[in-house]
Amino acid sequence: MKLLNFTPQSGQHCETTTIRNMLAHEGAHLSEAMLFGLGEGLDFQHWVSQQPTAIPPILSGRVEPGRITHNLSKHLELDFNETVTESPSVALKHIESILNDGQVPGLKVDIYYLDYFTSNRHFAAHYLSLYGLEKERAYVVDTCQQGGANQLPIESLSHARDSQKGFMPSRNLSIHLASLSDLSLQFSEGVISSQTTQVLTQAIKNVATNLLQERGPLCGIQGLHTTAKEISNWHQHFDNPQESVASVGNFLRFAGTGGANFRLIYKAFLSECIDYLDCSIIKNSDSIFELIVAQWDSTIDHLLAFSNSGIEADLMKASQSFYEVANLEHEAMLQLINVENTPTRVAVSPIKDEKTICRMCHGGCGAIVTMENGIPKAIRGDSSNPISEGYFCAKGKASIELVNHPDRLMFPQKRVVKNGLVTFERISWEEALDEIATKVSQVKAQSGSKAISFAQGTDRNYQEWVFRLANAIGTPNVVGPAHVCFYPRVMSSILTFGGFTFSDYDGQPNTVLVWGSNKLQTHSDGVIGIKLAKAMKQGAQLIVVDPYETIAAKQAEIWLQIKPGTDGALALAMMKLIIEERWFDDEFVSDYTLGFEELADKLANHDINELAEETGLLVADIYRATRLYSSSLRATIETGTGVSQNSNSFDTLRSIYMLSALCGFLDKEGGDVIWEPMDVDGRRSFPRADLLPEENAGDRLGSDQHRILAMSGWATADALWRSILTAEPYKTECLIVFGSNLLTSYANQKDVHKALEELGFLVVCDMFMTPTAQMADIILPVSSWLERDQVVEFNAYIAPRRKLAQVAECKSDEEIILALAERLEVSEHFWPTLGQALDHKLANLSLDWASFSDKGVMLNSKKYRKYEQGGFATKSGKVNLFHHGLKQMGYSALPEYQQVDVTPQMVNAYPYILTSAHSRYFYNSEYHQLQSLAKHQEHALISMHVDAAKAEGLFQGDTVKVYTPENLDGVIFSVNLTKKVAKNVVYVDACWWYPNQTSIEQALCSSVNALTHGGAVNGQMGSNNLRGFRVALSKVEQTLPQSELNGSLASVNTL
Repeated sequence: MKLLNFTPQSGQHCETTTIRNMLAHEGAHLSEAMLFGLGEGLDFQHWVSQQPTAIPPILSGRVEPGRITHNLSKHLELDFNETVTESPSVALKHIESILNDGQVPGLKVDIYYLDYFTSNRHFAAHYLSLYGLEKERAYVVDTCQQGGANQLPIESLSHARDSQKGFMPSRNLSIHLASLSDLSLQFSEGVISSQTTQVLTQAIKNVATNLLQERGPLCGIQGLHTTAKEISNWHQHFDNPQESVASVGNFLRFAGTGGANFRLIYKAFLSECIDYLDCSIIKNSDSIFELIVAQWDSTIDHLLAFSNSGIEADLMKASQSFYEVANLEHEAMLQLINVENTPTRVAVSPIKDEKTICRMCHGGCGAIVTMENGIPKAIRGDSSNPISEGYFCAKGKASIELVNHPDRLMFPQKRVVKNGLVTFERISWEEALDEIATKVSQVKAQSGSKAISFAQGTDRNYQEWVFRLANAIGTPNVVGPAHVCFYPRVMSSILTFGGFTFSDYDGQPNTVLVWGSNKLQTHSDGVIGIKLAKAMKQGAQLIVVDPYETIAAKQAEIWLQIKPGTDGALALAMMKLIIEERWFDDEFVSDYTLGFEELADKLANHDINELAEETGLLVADIYRATRLYSSSLRATIETGTGVSQNSNSFDTLRSIYMLSALCGFLDKEGGDVIWEPMDVDGRRSFPRADLLPEENAGDRLGSDQHRILAMSGWATADALWRSILTAEPYKTECLIVFGSNLLTSYANQKDVHKALEELGFLVVCDMFMTPTAQMADIILPVSSWLERDQVVEFNAYIAPRRKLAQVAECKSDEEIILALAERLEVSEHFWPTLGQALDHKLANLSLDWASFSDKGVMLNSKKYRKYEQGGFATKSGKVNLFHHGLKQMGYSALPEYQQVDVTPQMVNAYPYILTSAHSRYFYNSEYHQLQSLAKHQEHALISMHVDAAKAEGLFQGDTVKVYTPENLDGVIFSVNLTKKVAKNVVYVDACWWYPNQTSIEQALCSSVNALTHGGAVNGQMGSNNLRGFRVALSKVEQTLPQSELNGSLASVNTL
């Protein structure tokens, strides 16, 4: 049986997660932080191994297992029943009886036997909660790191419970809640009373007392100081220093018992205490714990730096950081031990949690925002969200800082030039909108609608609004990063099989082919890395295609370290092997594909050895990867932007998606399922392409060269710059930009800058004064994601994103578009208010915004093998391996790979192949102003192999200039030594800029798009070669700016 009305509550720590599920099912909803704090969970213990030079110590940040449960029982007056038995059968019957009584049992287990764990060691002090037993399967809830809700064979669970091996075994131990106390319900409901405050202060004092008392040199504050001292000698202490230190660093960063995890949870606990107690000691300690968390992270960063570099100085930095941890924790505990003796007054501020969907990146994770007096004060992951399951990254946690940042644009501004000096003056919204509408109307009357263009950044659910306004006023010209982001994937799949696919992790794939994607660290369009992590826990094998050793690559069964930009050659090689070795699904290919013979003939002309040589891979490795993928029962492909950012993007992606079709994984369980959108007026229908006159669509910039991109509705960015600079094929006179820092985000930065200088009228809608905004005639202040109402639409769900704050005069992009539509006399295609527009979007679901905003996440249904009923949504009804339409348009009907010719002289002069990606602490060009993120990475980095750096005479932290034949002036980066890239590859941070600089030139000194150019673009999509081009580098004596300093651009300089 499975428990009815049970909602899994995942968390960071196994014991608190287990207790949380038990309480929540009975109706007491306490946060994990509150449970950890009341359970007096914070501690430090340095466990020395029996082989201290071979096996590194365990640095534990919490009390011993079981102690939290004991303390919670005491503080919350909870009655837990604990049962231990040596009989597995008796133990099974006991937990069955608990489930039959409608309760959640907590179980203590050995992780070695848990199928979804990847660990091969015994550790018997792990906790999980059980919510079902049926058909030989057990249904459990584990931590976020282990994928939250899981299932495993009952036999495996029995072995895990009965284990007598590993750390702290307890044979068949189970606990369940005999009764729920009134006090636990008071905390659940946020009741502020003398009883709740007394319990909080006692729990806080007990933690401080425990950490401060002398328990030996390896425990508490004394243990922190001992460890700080030992770290500085680890390079001499361990048999294999780099490997051992890497083990400690990774344990601290990722394991449930290590690192800043528990300090972060305890800080959240103190923050919640502030809501109950208006006490200066708690407030001060809360601030100190923010510094403590940062120093733990700094320690880990330096440990991992040593694991890569072997440089003693990195260990010294780690030691210094950990001394700072010890001193800060000592300071905090000295304050907290006196909390009971300090006069406090009960806080009376109304506190309320609001659920929403984060949009600090593309991921769309569930978030809970804590509101105090109607103001957002804190944010955390929503463990009840079925997509993200409580996962919440550093960017999401910085959302409140974004709302409150002092450098935000607060009011509309107008560019004014006086005595040759550029300044911006505050104007009213009415004045700004009227001036924009007047200028747009003048351009339209004099030069036609096509002389007006729009630009946007990554889609924040306003993309459909921008297109609707453009179509309504009659311009075919909207540019965005589509050509180097999502749309090569979209259009290649649509033209191949009539839709776009998403990996079906719910279908338990046996193999995941991860190609140019780093889902475990960055998310996209509602696809959260935790789903991939869970698939791995359940046994899915990974094949990773990436020039960089990502976290996924490190855990992969096969890592293909491909030469950047040669993915198309690898895809052709894999198809060739599948066909010639007859590894394809003969029935599917025969019934549902078109052009198999032509494809086979084409591939027969390719030499497998030449293809392998082009990619830098061994034929044997390609063979092994292809065999693993094609022989899997269920396999899926996870592609990323790494495949979209070169001149072969379109045909490369066609080839990759053909792999799925050839092997019969398309639209099947555990494979690549074709998306069917929910019935909202959204991405497909809301833009109203029918409003654009057909003759105007033919004027779309770039449509003569990049016809597939034009088919999707996008103009080509390179064609826009040419239009401004040369008036070919006509002159663009006005550009309105929504959420895009054009100067950092587009190839050929020099031409972009010239075009913006030449442009007649530029409007920028943004949150900060970016280099692009600094060139605008009108700047409009835009709200962050917490300051707007939106219908969130992803492949797997729709959900409300509710407005929870208002900053000065900021407006959402949608509100700006509604106001412009009225002034441009196209309001008949829009609505008087945003609320009415949202009602319209939801009408087909028989919902309005008011009812939907209270509804939460609505999951999309999933259907498999849809082609069996009506074929594929292509003209032929089949998968187009050979595409007649492409041939008629002048493109190849079969996928091709165009090799980049490089002479030996070029290789000698420019010995490195550059590839790039944005730092995981930022989102493309965004958030460099936020100190909580910038503190993790101050400078733009160039990661290069330690041996290559040694040959160049470079050391960690050196500044280098990177240059190309087209840009000998180059751009500068800080050297990061690694072994995760090949010796002839360098990996740089993309879209970087420094907000604290006083000129555009200084702000963009590390912008890689100063090196990219508009040549060698993809014919179908206009994709630029942003990765895979040759560069040289040289050391320079120059200091890089820092991202985290306050301030913003103040003047304009030419590049």
